[in-house]
Amino acid sequence: MKNFKNSLALLTIVFLTGCVTTQSFSVKVDSVNQFTLLNYSDFSLSTNSENLSPEVNPLVLEAIESRLANELELRGLKSSEDSDLLFELSISAKDEIESNRFGSRSYYYDRRYFYLDDDIETEERFVLRLTIKDKTQDKSLWTGFTSWNQNRLNDSSDTEIIQTLVNNLLEEL
Repeated sequence: MKNFKNSLALLTIVFLTGCVTTQSFSVKVDSVNQFTLLNYSDFSLSTNSENLSPEVNPLVLEAIESRLANELELRGLKSSEDSDLLFELSISAKDEIESNRFGSRSYYYDRRYFYLDDDIETEERFVLRLTIKDKTQDKSLWTGFTSWNQNRLNDSSDTEIIQTLVNNLLEEL
């Protein structure tokens, strides 16, 4: 009986730890082999704020831009418009189409299955790309890409999620 209580307590702790862990974003990265951020002392930051699609919240873009600038300054870089190192931040929206043939019906032999044609669902996803360029060489040195759905980050007051997003991007540098 004591072993059962101990194993039950251990399973409860493991379950609660899994529920409380911080969120992360899946980031895809590509870079030039010799690129390192240590070769630079300053940076400039630009966004696609002039040509945002209507689905993108501009306040979220500004919050990500601000958090990114703060994190880069904490890493020892200074913000300067004349810098050779340019961080280009762009966000866009796209629709992802999914088929939900068995979604709300619990039985595979449901007769409605053969007559329903409206099983297509769309989900809006936001795509973020951060590209680091060297202005003097006019070439890209590093790029990072991630995406999320509308329910995950759509409000500029979600500072914890924005911080997680920026940290996950900068961890790959």
